[in-house]
Amino acid sequence: MRPSHWLKWGGLKITGRAPRIGVVFHHIPKCAGTAVRLAIKRCYRPDLTVDINSVPSVRAVSRLESTAEDAGSFEQLGVVSPRTIMLRTEMLYYHLSAKALCGGGHIPFNCKVYEDFHGTHQFITVLRDPVDRFISQYFWSKHRGVHDRIRATLDERFIETTGQSWGSMMVAYTSGLPWTADHRSREAIEAAKSNLAKFAVVGFLDDMARFSLDLKERLGISVRIPKINRSPAAAGERERLTPELRESIRRICGPDLELFAHAREMGQRD
Repeated sequence: MRPSHWLKWGGLKITGRAPRIGVVFHHIPKCAGTAVRLAIKRCYRPDLTVDINSVPSVRAVSRLESTAEDAGSFEQLGVVSPRTIMLRTEMLYYHLSAKALCGGGHIPFNCKVYEDFHGTHQFITVLRDPVDRFISQYFWSKHRGVHDRIRATLDERFIETTGQSWGSMMVAYTSGLPWTADHRSREAIEAAKSNLAKFAVVGFLDDMARFSLDLKERLGISVRIPKINRSPAAAGERERLTPELRESIRRICGPDLELFAHAREMGQRD
């Protein structure tokens, strides 16, 4: 545990600003989640926070479950294996049961976790323009990916294969359906829309100031969200994507674009 975390929390305790309600953060890949997780966990006592980190979960499944799905093969395609997702969900449930107040990671919304803990914890997430998220995930996995490193070229073939899951990633993280479900289906999209109403706060990457205000108003926590994990893409790489390729990405992101538009409408009604 970092000493700075204890010092930060110590100030909250002395001033009586330590939050009393728990929070579960569903971190959708490439939606500023690392910065959000860091900012939120500083508001809680360090021994009551838990991060379900991605790399150790992949290593555990790959090493210990030889009869399970080949986690390594999934990750090489930029897609997390179903068993790895279940392990992370199980770990989250375990820690919440053990009285953790602040938890989260790259873990999809799970209806049973919500059913058992929504009385003590608020559930939150951050969404991003799906096309920008797709492109950001590609360059991150290409240049800095560890467990999810990819070497494929961002072309029409990539979009029609790996893009099928990347273009519905936000639906997959909010639908509450099994990881093996078809997250491009109407059932999944509608389930994701319905589940968004269960979140205490749904933020948007292009308006993090509003997200911070919502956290203060609805959860009573004050956060300062740092800017970290900047894009590793070389200068001009994004600009070299042709209009035709961007349009193909937009088309494959249809499920996430529909969910994103619905979330925007929800935000406007609040």
